[in-house]
Amino acid sequence: MSLRIALLALASVSETGTASLTLQDVLTSVEVRFPPLVVAREKVEAAKGARMSADGAFDLKVKGKGGYDPLGYYGGAVADVALEQPTRLWGISVYGGYRYGDDFPIYAAKSLTGEAGELRLGVNIPLWQGGPIDEARLGVTLAELGVDVAGLERDLKGLEVSQKAAHAYWKWVAAGRKLEVDRGMLRLAEARRGFVESRVARGDLAALELVDNDRLVADRQAQVVASEAALARAALALSMFLRDEAGDPVVPAPERLPPDFPEAAPVPAEGLEVLLAQGLAVRPELARLERVQTGLRAELAFQQNQRAPALDLKVEAAKDLGDPTTYGPDPAFKTRGEAQLGVSLAVTWPVEQRKARGKAAALEAKLRALEAEQGFLRDGVQVQIREAHVALEAARRRAELVDRTYGLTQALEQAERRKLELGQTNIFVVNLREEATAKAAKERVEALAAYHLARADLAVAAGDRP
Repeated sequence: MSLRIALLALASVSETGTASLTLQDVLTSVEVRFPPLVVAREKVEAAKGARMSADGAFDLKVKGKGGYDPLGYYGGAVADVALEQPTRLWGISVYGGYRYGDDFPIYAAKSLTGEAGELRLGVNIPLWQGGPIDEARLGVTLAELGVDVAGLERDLKGLEVSQKAAHAYWKWVAAGRKLEVDRGMLRLAEARRGFVESRVARGDLAALELVDNDRLVADRQAQVVASEAALARAALALSMFLRDEAGDPVVPAPERLPPDFPEAAPVPAEGLEVLLAQGLAVRPELARLERVQTGLRAELAFQQNQRAPALDLKVEAAKDLGDPTTYGPDPAFKTRGEAQLGVSLAVTWPVEQRKARGKAAALEAKLRALEAEQGFLRDGVQVQIREAHVALEAARRRAELVDRTYGLTQALEQAERRKLELGQTNIFVVNLREEATAKAAKERVEALAAYHLARADLAVAAGDRP
């Protein structure tokens, strides 16, 4: 687990307490413990493992072999050990080794060495095919890009999940605020019963007014029950993103609801161009597509290089150690003690080249398809940002207007309630005013929720967390 994830985990230890739950609490829990993000992080680690495996093509190799002929006339024995080091420089590999061989017939004199053996040092150089790029270096490039792609897919999943978490959080807050409105309506009707009952007892109000108020109490109790169920459902939806240290869902208690929505702040018009540029620069899906294109271009370069002749140069120097070894019937036949230098050139060329040509054609087609997809994706990102910006500004304006409506309906309700106290109206009309206020209050909740949902959508569209 990275240091950042560990710090976030420590910061979210108190998330199951009784303090007001914030959106940041939820997003922190998501980043640390949300299972799909845990899976995405492990895929990054798997990609890092694949990259290490690809680097294994350049590991130092130890080679050895030996043999002995105990029943033959000559009883020859041979031993050979070598080190080989592939490099990333033009596909060059270097090697060095030691071998020992004795008691071989004249026709196998190449197996003989000096009495103390032979040292050798050599280099293999691909002059054409395998020089600019080879399978090992291509594998490393693709593995490194694989790490980038896995990281970008993790980031993309993080954006998607944080957007869903923000929606779940604000819907939970909205459900809590609507429940509070309905409970306030119920408290008004219950508190008014004593007043109406006393007025009916004095003969100032008809007995039917008490029945009407009792009807309102029952009706509003039913509405509270429905709102409590809606809040419970919203809390369950939010619990998918809010998790404890064991990773289990935590259903937030109603006591953790914030007192109200944050105010809807103005949307700076000049910020749209900045958001558009930011979104095109940092959206993970665009960056991921670029990495995929880079990988395909590397594969295409490899296949194009495979169409060239394999022209491999080998240079090897060798030196016998110790006294020369004789072989054959003539004592004059001896191994040479001086250093030797050998140069060889090997050529291989698939004439028709159908394998490389076919793969290159397929890769070129994939690149053309990705270029078209990239343009479409960039257009989509810009549309998402513009749509979210429009929605945010509309939600802010609506919140302003609804807030004004709410204030006016409150004033009318208070005036109507005062008229009831003076005997100038009835419960039915007061109920209409209260219902209008409750409707305006819920519309205010919905407008503020829409504003914060749009704000989260705009942030994600621009490549940021909500």
